[in-house]
Amino acid sequence: MSILCHAPDARKTKHIPVMALCWLSWCPTQVRSRRKRKPYTKQQIAELENEFLANEFINRQKRKELSDRLNLSDQQVKIWFQNRRMKKKRLVMREQTLSLF
Repeated sequence: MSILCHAPDARKTKHIPVMALCWLSWCPTQVRSRRKRKPYTKQQIAELENEFLANEFINRQKRKELSDRLNLSDQQVKIWFQNRRMKKKRLVMREQTLSLF
């Protein structure tokens, strides 16, 4: 059995086996529940930044303490640190590029 499914970037309709639908994110038959984005407060950002300045990598215990104190999930704190490390890397690369000129 297959279902007709339209990819947003494709002009053709595709026949997709029903079993394959579980991993396709662009098919309307799959419903994903996702929380609405909530920006961090200035206080949360300040505490995260202070912790980042002390240590770029956070261990589980510190992550748990921080997430409890800031009313964030462990996952949010972990992802924030990953994103912050990438931001730092981007800034360093930009500085190095500008210093060449």
